[in-house]
Amino acid sequence: TVHAGGNGLKSKLTLNLDPHGDLAMGEARHPVTQAGLLNLAKTMVEFRRRDLAASEDHVECCMGPEQLFNNRPCYHFTLNFKNAELEPDYRKSIVLIDKEWSIPLLVQNFGWFPGDEKEMAELTPAELDEETFLEYYAFSDINFETKLSSKDFDKSNPGYRF
Repeated sequence: TVHAGGNGLKSKLTLNLDPHGDLAMGEARHPVTQAGLLNLAKTMVEFRRRDLAASEDHVECCMGPEQLFNNRPCYHFTLNFKNAELEPDYRKSIVLIDKEWSIPLLVQNFGWFPGDEKEMAELTPAELDEETFLEYYAFSDINFETKLSSKDFDKSNPGYRF
């Protein structure tokens, strides 16, 4: 259930959308039902388990220097996938894991270059990343003490102005 923000006429319109439908997915790679820190962590674990179970060495994982993200010290990993046959979605992933909380705070994913290898060879690594950038997920100002109730997910909640 969604509606436009603001105070105009659009804010009175409420729609029930299929999260996997064309309208909801028009500008998205994943449905809203997959959003959030927990789903990102689960997806990352699923991908890494698949990588470890693969019979071929198809990913190189490099640990970089510690990085700060929103003043939080993080482990920094770069994963480079060797070919699109073994990993069709991603060529490269950059991941920052909070050192204290052991949760992902940032993930950047890059796909495969759509042109030929000659074109790709002419690009710098930064240009290649810019050309193949797919997605960016970041979490900040995390409050583990926030308590949610069923009212927070109830469309009859007057705070939502449905």
